[in-house]
Amino acid sequence: MADVVIALPRKPRDVELLERCRHLLKPSGDINEYSQLIAPDHLATLRHAIEASLTPASPADVAKAVAVISVSFKVPGPDVLKDPRAFSALMINDLDGYPADILNEAIQRLRRDPKIRFVPAIGEIVGICDELVGERRWWLHTIDQMMEEHHRRRKKAEREAEPERVRRRLREEQAARIRALHGDAVAVSPEEIELATYLRPIMHWPIGKMFAWHECLDRGELWAARHCRRLALAERARRAELKGLIQPGHAVAIVRLAIDDEPAARWKLADEIGDDPFAEQFVDHAPCSVEEGPDFNAAVMELEAAAWKERGIFEGDLTLPGPLVQNDRFNERFGPAPDATLNFKEDPQQTAAALKRAKEVLQLQR
Repeated sequence: MADVVIALPRKPRDVELLERCRHLLKPSGDINEYSQLIAPDHLATLRHAIEASLTPASPADVAKAVAVISVSFKVPGPDVLKDPRAFSALMINDLDGYPADILNEAIQRLRRDPKIRFVPAIGEIVGICDELVGERRWWLHTIDQMMEEHHRRRKKAEREAEPERVRRRLREEQAARIRALHGDAVAVSPEEIELATYLRPIMHWPIGKMFAWHECLDRGELWAARHCRRLALAERARRAELKGLIQPGHAVAIVRLAIDDEPAARWKLADEIGDDPFAEQFVDHAPCSVEEGPDFNAAVMELEAAAWKERGIFEGDLTLPGPLVQNDRFNERFGPAPDATLNFKEDPQQTAAALKRAKEVLQLQR
C-alpha cells in the first residue's frame, strides 16, 4: 500500500524569513559596528511581516480564543466564579485588540504550564499578551537600529573612499599634464604615479634632507616624469621578485639598468616574467610592506641621484623649484595658451582650461 503524503501549506516568504532571523532580533543592547546585521532588503521584508503580525484579531477570533480557554481549564465553582458568562464577556473585552497568533501563543503557554489547572485570571492572560506584543515591538526597534547602522557604515565607507577618489583624480590630472607637455615618449599612467609615490614619496639627498619630488608632477616637470617612470618600474620589479616571478637579485639589476636605459629595463622585466611588466595579472597595486634589502635600497638611491642630476640643481639646493613655464612646448602641440603659466598650485583655473584643451586634442588623436 502506497504511503499517504499530506501536503502542508507553504508558509509565506516573509514568515519564513522572520522565523530564520528571529534570533537576531532579540534584545541584546545597542547595535554597533561589531553586531551581526541583516541585509537591508531582508529588513524591509521583516518589518512588513512584523507589522502584519500586530494586526488586531477579529471579534470572532477573540471569541474563539476565549472559548478555547474555557474548555482547556477547569472552571472554578460558584463560590469563586459566580457568573461564568459575565467572566467570558469581560475576557473578550480585555483581549480585544491583540493579534490572533499572539492570543494563540499565550493560550499555548498557559496550557503547557503544569501549575495552571483552573481558568487563569484575565490579568494573567493580558500580561502574557503584552509581553509578546512588546517583544515584537522590540523587533521593530532592532530593525530600525540595523537600518541606521547600515546607513552609518555606508556613509563611513563613502568618507573613507573619498580621499582615494581625490588622490586618483590628482594622479589622472598629473598624468594628463605630463602627456600634454612631453608627449607619449615620457607619458606616465596614474598607476605608475601611485606605485612610484608608494615606493618613495620623498627623496633623500643629500643625506638627512628630504624633498617631495612628486609635487613637481603638478608642474609637468620632465625630470619628475622620468623619475616617476623609473620608480614605478623599480616597484613593479620588487613586487615581481617577492612573488617569485623573477630570480632573486634581478630587481636590483633592473633598477640599475633603468638609470641608463629605461626602455631596456622595461623589456628585461617583460622578458623575465613573460609578459608586459605592467600587466595587472603579474603585479597588483596592493601595498607590499616587506622590508627592502640593502642592495635594492642602494640601487634606488642611485636612481634618485640620477634624478637630482637631471633636475639640474646644486647639491645643497633643496627648495621647491619655481613655476615651470612650458608654454612654448605646449603651444607647439596644442596652440597658444591664454596665459603664460601652467602652475597648477598657483593658477588652477588656467591650468584646468589648458588641461581641458589638451584632453580634447588627445581624444581627437585617438
